[in-house]
Amino acid sequence: ERLQALECMAQVGAQQEQKDMWLEELERVECEVLQELQRELSDANEENRRLVEENRNVRQACDRHEVAEAELKAALDKERALVRNLQIQLAEARNAYRRERQ
Repeated sequence: ERLQALECMAQVGAQQEQKDMWLEELERVECEVLQELQRELSDANEENRRLVEENRNVRQACDRHEVAEAELKAALDKERALVRNLQIQLAEARNAYRRERQ
């Protein structure tokens, strides 16, 4: 009976030792996975910062383009107004010339 009890205690001790080994291995693997996830998160954060900066630069370029486009449109409108005024003056000058010739 005592022998059986000792064998049972030995088995329980061996099982506990195996559980402890598994727990240590699990903790080691968890640490490795956590470190890898932290590296991936750090890389993703860096990529995100890069993309935010790139997006800001693109937006600034778009803003500059829109300003330049508005300035060109305003200049074109001004040139068209000048052309219209010159056409009106030319028509008036032609009419005056025709009246003088008659």
